[in-house]
Amino acid sequence: MNFIGIDLHTNKFTCCYRDETSSTEDPRKGRVIETFTLDSKGLGAFYKTLTADTYVLVEATITTYSFVRLFRDKVQEVVIANTYELKQVSLARCNTDKIDADKLCRIIKAQVLSGEQLAQPVTSPPAVIQELRGLFTTYRLFKKQNTQLKNRIHSLLKEQLHGFTQEAIFGKRDRQEIRAIAFGSPMHFQVNLLLDRLGG
Repeated sequence: MNFIGIDLHTNKFTCCYRDETSSTEDPRKGRVIETFTLDSKGLGAFYKTLTADTYVLVEATITTYSFVRLFRDKVQEVVIANTYELKQVSLARCNTDKIDADKLCRIIKAQVLSGEQLAQPVTSPPAVIQELRGLFTTYRLFKKQNTQLKNRIHSLLKEQLHGFTQEAIFGKRDRQEIRAIAFGSPMHFQVNLLLDRLGG
């Protein structure tokens, strides 16, 4: 059996490799640490290190699920662990990519060989669910930004004693009249800029 702990970043990932015979007395013995770039070349080199009896532990981040799908079928098991559950890593005083990868590797090795669950796994959602979550997140962001823009327009108009209601701003019927107010003034510039951002 082989074990890999992976410290994943945006453009690279560091792997610590151990097998079941590696030293338990001296953590530095019997380990191999490599860093790969997160591109086709780096991934190709990483794939060559994988075997069907390999167990992998990687922390859950925004990129983890897509990353794991690339090689899940090439190994025995991949455990995605909750960062907050891995206090050995997240609360370490001196963290480096190599140290974190090594600790993750030792955790997955101890877990598999002892049968004791040391790293609480996080469920990996199907790709379609992850995509839907992304779409809803983007939708909520646009909706929040639009509301902020409209509230700012309403505030600017109120400051200059223009009695447009929020309904008038939220709809498109009165926007031409709003655009014509105080032509050439700083307020006119701001209101028109904000309306342009709203697409109205």
